[in-house]
Order: sequence, then C-alpha cells, then structure tokens
Amino acid sequence: MTTYKGIKGFSIQTVAGDPSNLETGMIWYDSVAKKVQGAKIPAGSWSTGDNLTTARGQIYGSGTTTAAVVAGGRDGVSSPDTVALVEEYDGSSWTEVNNIGTARYNAGACGPQTAALIFGGGPGPAPGGNNRGETEEYDGTNWAEQNDLNNPRREVTGCGTQTAGLCAAGRAGNETTGEARVATSEEYDGTNWAEGNNVNVAKGNARSLGIQTAAILAGGNTGPSTFVATAEQYDGTSWTEVNDLNVVKAVMGAAGTLTDGLVYGGKSAPGTRLATTEAFDGTSWTEVGDLPAVRENFAGDGTGSAAWGAGGYLPSVTNTTVEWSKATAATTFTSS
Repeated sequence: MTTYKGIKGFSIQTVAGDPSNLETGMIWYDSVAKKVQGAKIPAGSWSTGDNLTTARGQIYGSGTTTAAVVAGGRDGVSSPDTVALVEEYDGSSWTEVNNIGTARYNAGACGPQTAALIFGGGPGPAPGGNNRGETEEYDGTNWAEQNDLNNPRREVTGCGTQTAGLCAAGRAGNETTGEARVATSEEYDGTNWAEGNNVNVAKGNARSLGIQTAAILAGGNTGPSTFVATAEQYDGTSWTEVNDLNVVKAVMGAAGTLTDGLVYGGKSAPGTRLATTEAFDGTSWTEVGDLPAVRENFAGDGTGSAAWGAGGYLPSVTNTTVEWSKATAATTFTSS
C-alpha cells in the first residue's frame, strides 16, 4: 500500500491538537483526536466604508485602509472637469486637505499617506492638451513639485515609495492630436527619474503592486477594445512575464506585494465592468471574493490582507469606498 510519504516525499507531522500558525494546505496527524487533520483559510470578503466628499473617477491614491490619500480625478462622465482635490482617509471618514498643485487624472501614485508621490496624468482642467509629467511629493500637509518624468503620460501605474518609486507603461502624447501606448518604465530616487528597461507589452491602464525592486504589472489595454491578462514581474533591472490573470482586465484596483498581491474590479472590454478579485501568491492568480458591485477607474491600495478602493464608475461616477479583509485564521477539517 502506498504511503503519504511515498506520494508526497515527506512524512505527516504528529501534533497533539492543532499546530500553531495554521496555514492553508497544512496536513498533520492529531494524536489527541487520532485523525489526520488539514487546514484552509477562507478567501476573505469586501465591506463598505465611508464615502468620499466628492464623487469622481479616473482617480488615483495610495496608503492603507486606516491612512489613505486620494488626489485628482474627474468629477463626471460626460464632459467632466479634471480636479486637484485631495482627501485623506483614517479608516472611518474622508476629509478634504490641501490640493495638489496640478489638476490631473489617470496619474500614478505610491507611498504612505504622509509621504505620498504622484506623477504623470492627463491634462486638466479642460481636456485636449499634452499628457503630464509633473511629479509632486506630499509630507502629510503640503504638496511640493519635484522633477518631471522623462516621458509624460497618462493611464500610467506606479508602486513603491517616495524615495524609491516605479512608473510603468501608459499613454504618451497629446489627448487631441494623438497618443501612443508605451512600454517605458522609470525609477524615482527621491529627486530624479531615470529610465529603466521597458515592459514587454506596451499598454495603458495596467496596474502595479509591490516595491521598486520587486513589482508586478498586471492587465491593461493595448488598444481601445483590446484588453489583456498578461502579468510581468520586475526585479529592479528587467521585466519577466509570469502567469496571466484569470480574466482580461484594466483600470482595476491593486494592492499588496510580489508574494501577497490583490487586483480587483476593473473592466474587460468597453462597457463591461467587473467585480472580480484575484489574489497573487508569487506564482499564480486565484479568484477570491467579488466586490459588492462592479467598479472601474477607481483609486485603491493597501495590502493583500487589507485593501481599499474609492471613487470610480459603477457605471455612473461614485463616491463610495470598499474595504477588503482577508481571513487570517485557518479552519480545520478532519478525516472521517
């Protein structure tokens, strides 16, 4: 008769009761119950938080579920105005604070609430101009302009910190006379942006998570109706394709790290909005709990265990906030 060791290559640990620090996939022999036991962790769920003071889409932001900041965006769907409005979240309510210096939308953002970095974006307050390269740093009270991106763009994504930021992909050019989706990436050292190696697929509206030297770039669109599920990993030098998302998508939320990431919402085609959430474990993407409603073009950040999303389109512009809570306690099951 084949043993578990013969199949898996290792023996089952004997424990009196349950092991400490239970994790999904653990299997052990409970010497008290005299049964083989196993553990799994529930996927997690979304709940509703406080509303933004002003509904807007194509917004950007960063921070945690208890200390977040959102900035800019557009305050409508038809002929919207681009705004410079900034709000902070303390886990209970949103409060308006000092505006950014340059109104913009579809920009990149990263960093904690008291040391946030924003860069790029679409023109404002009126549409039709060149995409932006301006960079601003936040100290928790005021915004200060810093050196511009080398390649101004909108539909950009970013991750990292104020002194080690990453900007990737997007659309460059003039909103009226023509734009091109780009594959360029840039790194920020707290003073200057330096061009890094290109991503493998030029696209806009992708989303990134992680840090400057260990990032994931996922999804996006390579054309107005061409959405992709590709994911790429950055090691601080080069981009390498990894396992795809389960669903093609763009303009979604993203949070977490290279080994504990999350993407949520977005859309898979023009007019086709999503509520799906996918978790990344460093190797593959797994579908977990859906958002309360479909949502796209919203701000979002946090961790793989506690993420948030605010604003966006449902399809009308919204001011609602959602919060993700990943279950951390494993439940056990037993052999009969």
